[in-house]
Amino acid sequence: MGYRGSKSSFLIQVNTLETQRVTNKFINQGVKEQRVDGSWGYLRQKFLLVFNSIPLRCTLMGFERSYQFKIPSNQLIAQNSNGQRTFSTKAANDQNLSPWFVTGLTDAEGCFTVSVRNTANSNRPLAVQSRFQINLHIRDINLLVQLQQFFGGIGHINKSGDMAMFAVSSLKELTTVIIPHFEIYYLLTQKGADFLLFKQIVNICLERKNLTNEGLQQIVNIKSVMNLGLTDVLKSAFTNTVPVERPVINTKHIPQPQWVVGFVNGEGTFNIKTYKSNSFIGKSAQLRFKLVQHSRDAKLMELIMKFFNSGKLEQDKRFPAVYLIIVKFSDILEKVIPLFEQYPLIGVKRFDFNEWCKVSQLMKDKKHLTEDGFNLITSIKAGMNKNRKL
Repeated sequence: MGYRGSKSSFLIQVNTLETQRVTNKFINQGVKEQRVDGSWGYLRQKFLLVFNSIPLRCTLMGFERSYQFKIPSNQLIAQNSNGQRTFSTKAANDQNLSPWFVTGLTDAEGCFTVSVRNTANSNRPLAVQSRFQINLHIRDINLLVQLQQFFGGIGHINKSGDMAMFAVSSLKELTTVIIPHFEIYYLLTQKGADFLLFKQIVNICLERKNLTNEGLQQIVNIKSVMNLGLTDVLKSAFTNTVPVERPVINTKHIPQPQWVVGFVNGEGTFNIKTYKSNSFIGKSAQLRFKLVQHSRDAKLMELIMKFFNSGKLEQDKRFPAVYLIIVKFSDILEKVIPLFEQYPLIGVKRFDFNEWCKVSQLMKDKKHLTEDGFNLITSIKAGMNKNRKL
């Protein structure tokens, strides 16, 4: 992804969605070195949304000195399912991410965080950093690459142990890419409240009020009701903190199936239960689709249950969690499997779904009632989910 050429300035016309109106705006846009090889996902989604067409084939990036890598394309290097390095910008699946899929995955695995930390600058002892991030198992690093491409190549991907993280912390990138996305493709879980509070803090930093004591206190007041709240260190440093009122997200409906697919990609599991039974071979198998979420989003889980028109909700007695569980075989065949065939899962979870479908066909053909068929199902189960080796 090498840039070539000189800096130029021009006016571009941008169509934005504001309260369901299309508004024309003109922006004085400067571009440094204009040849770009790579992704155009986020801008493509914007133009598709407004024009239903595809007017551009690249993403214009920032200055080369701001890149985490000297050669930016290096950050697209990932591994395929065989553990081999792949240099393709298509990553794991040859498909573009739906914006609603991205929001669903964020509702499941994303986080909007704000840190207030000490600095070595005596004139500015505290610094504020706002960050959007999504954490996945290292096996799904290709999905993080696709996310980075979807957002136009911004941010960075880090690996730590068996986890990988896509993160964006630049105020410019947050305000021009990340925040606009979630304003249009809104979050459905209570994580949406963290986003609204996060946006307030980003705006405070944009106005440079974070450089004043009053601005810092305002940020801490907001941060105190985000995520896990304040650390003991911040509580001691800001004894006059007055928590703001935390918004409540009241989702009324599921806007698009792709949101469900993205959410399931993060929080869903496709399980196979084997157990003793009164069958001819004395044992049997059951397919189980399970989705879990914090109990504060129990009403959203009810909406998802209505979306599938199947299943039941169970409250975890040990933790504040609620489960949607679908085990009725006819519903799995007629409702669950068709959804994910029409709107495919992405990454490692898609492999588990494919194996799950193989077992569903075996059960549909009554093979699970035979010793050989049951043993085959057991063998498939042994290589799924946490036991999958890539």
